[in-house]
Amino acid sequence: MCRLESEGDERSDERSIPCAEPAIPRNSLAPPLFTLCVWLVVESALLRSSNAPPSPFSRRFVRTAASFVHTCVCLLQRHVMGFKGDLRQLKELQQNPPPLPPPPPLTMALLSSLFEKARRSKDPALTQICLDLLALPADQGPIQAAAENAEKIEGQHTFSLAHENAFTRAILDSEVAAKGTLLWAMNRATEPDFLSSPSYANFAAGFVMLTRVVAQTHAALQPASFDLATAIFEQKPVIEEDSITAAHAVHEQTRKIKEACCELFVFVLAEGHVLEVLNYVTATDDMDVSLTRYFAARLLEMVAPPFSKVFSAGLGRLLAKQQVKVGLTSEHFGGKSKKLLGEAVAGVVQAGGLDSDQSKALKDFYVGGK
Repeated sequence: MCRLESEGDERSDERSIPCAEPAIPRNSLAPPLFTLCVWLVVESALLRSSNAPPSPFSRRFVRTAASFVHTCVCLLQRHVMGFKGDLRQLKELQQNPPPLPPPPPLTMALLSSLFEKARRSKDPALTQICLDLLALPADQGPIQAAAENAEKIEGQHTFSLAHENAFTRAILDSEVAAKGTLLWAMNRATEPDFLSSPSYANFAAGFVMLTRVVAQTHAALQPASFDLATAIFEQKPVIEEDSITAAHAVHEQTRKIKEACCELFVFVLAEGHVLEVLNYVTATDDMDVSLTRYFAARLLEMVAPPFSKVFSAGLGRLLAKQQVKVGLTSEHFGGKSKKLLGEAVAGVVQAGGLDSDQSKALKDFYVGGK
């Protein structure tokens, strides 16, 4: 903190930081500093990708460069706030750097080196550098535990959070660890051999459960959880067996996974990500008639008029989709869901999110213009 020095205060501490307008424009250091951060990441990646183990010099170089970048970021932060910098502060910051999260691109690069299989560092020294840049020593435990458990799970044929207590606890305790696990899961789910692997159904179901746990625990990671769920939802597993029974079993497993994804979609929508979810469900071609009914039933149970214009416009576009019309007017969609659908259509029309022609067409189709 900055303590202002008054002219009449003879007890002024020489180590206090005087406030002053920076001599150079604010934020002028940001572009070159960001470039330096990116350069550091690239250099670290080159060292990790080398077949030969890093030499003591390269380890010392990366550690020194990382410390230098962290110190520069701290000084830049003070500069932007209007504090005057000097060499004494630089030395203090090098010895006791304050907690400062790295910029998002650097964070993702560091998490990649810990969680992604193809980029994971095998050198403990480089791993520790990544942990030091990501968090303070007291907060590194959950990140390291999540990364180690993710590597262990890769060698298993099954994956369930219910059986991975240490993994789950790390996700719950640390948002950074949770972000790393989402990165790990997305990387595994998009590998070319994932759909054809015998463990596909088990891992896909585990990944969807992971998205739910992360989305419920860390609100800031709900968009990333939604992205992972959509990636799994769009997958079409390879069916190599000629047996009708085996093909039916794969179909049922896939359907349960997609239903779990729909549950996540509804949860994320209820948390405020309305447009992202409705726009995706409206645009996707991977939701068949039965899944459309499933999603609509869950959605209608959670929402009720009066609607905002933004929500009514998104819901109106969804209800106007031909596949949705087929699903919601079938004999399998009735009872309470049918009643809730009528109320939702009335709410969309009343909110005014659609133009008059669209509202009339929607009302005529679902409630017969009544």
